[in-house]
Amino acid sequence: VVVDPGAAHLYWTEDAVYPRRVRRLDRTDDSIATLAAGRLVNRPRAIAVAAEAGLLFWAETLSGRLRRATVAGADLADIGAGGYGIDDRD
Repeated sequence: VVVDPGAAHLYWTEDAVYPRRVRRLDRTDDSIATLAAGRLVNRPRAIAVAAEAGLLFWAETLSGRLRRATVAGADLADIGAGGYGIDDRD
């Protein structure tokens, strides 16, 4: 779980249910949004937010990927693979 107090948002991953998800709670109106789910998410765990950059990061334990998306759930991308480091392969 990670909090972005400036935007009044709480982010978390859901690994114990299917589809696995990355979600956001808007604390101003208690609405919950799914930012990524299903085949896009593979055993999500640790999560972090870079609020000033508008980015959300999480690790996926089964695939070993590090993922990034905007705090709105757009522009999903892999930023690391094969473990929890930056992928520097050519």
